[in-house]
Amino acid sequence: MNFKKIKFKNIKKRLKKKDLKELVLIIRSENKSSILSKLNNKNLTIYINEVIEAKQLDLFIVSNKKIIGYAITSNKPIYLTDNFIKYQYLFLINLILKLKILTILNLIFLKLNIDNLLISRQNRDIFENSLNLNLLAITKDYQSKGLGKKLMEHVIKNKKNKNNKYLSCETDTKRALMFYKKKLNFKYLGKKIRIPKLMNILIKKI
Repeated sequence: MNFKKIKFKNIKKRLKKKDLKELVLIIRSENKSSILSKLNNKNLTIYINEVIEAKQLDLFIVSNKKIIGYAITSNKPIYLTDNFIKYQYLFLINLILKLKILTILNLIFLKLNIDNLLISRQNRDIFENSLNLNLLAITKDYQSKGLGKKLMEHVIKNKKNKNNKYLSCETDTKRALMFYKKKLNFKYLGKKIRIPKLMNILIKKI
């Protein structure tokens, strides 16, 4: 694929309505099992803006005239949780009204920090002090063209420093698991408690 027209950016200002709409569509279509995808558009917009403005979080996008992919990172996994919990009551009301009971249970696991109980203490320390890739997705029309790998290279180039020795990520799909392991050389670290399906935690030295 010709990458000359493809742009990779770290977003520092709020997105325009058009761009925001495109990003929301990608989250809903490509990250269906994520907690974010269960929020309504208003609350999802609130959280995207929080990611952009928070010092410990970053939003990266891939564009080709329109947004075709994105990644969200956190300097440590806990920072992502802290920023999500900041809006816990607003989001909980949203999820209750939408009857997303399993998602609410997963939020409770996050808040009580019991979702990592299946990981050994040593691996838990590595995970909790790693740069975390919370979400990554490329739109269907641009998948299997090397864009996901290019986006990850851009993320690592921008975030690699003496404080970030490891990059972690989580996935509950076989396809994503194989992508991270085969294309990006991630290693299996353990399982994270999620309902209805356990999450695979992967780690990569950077």
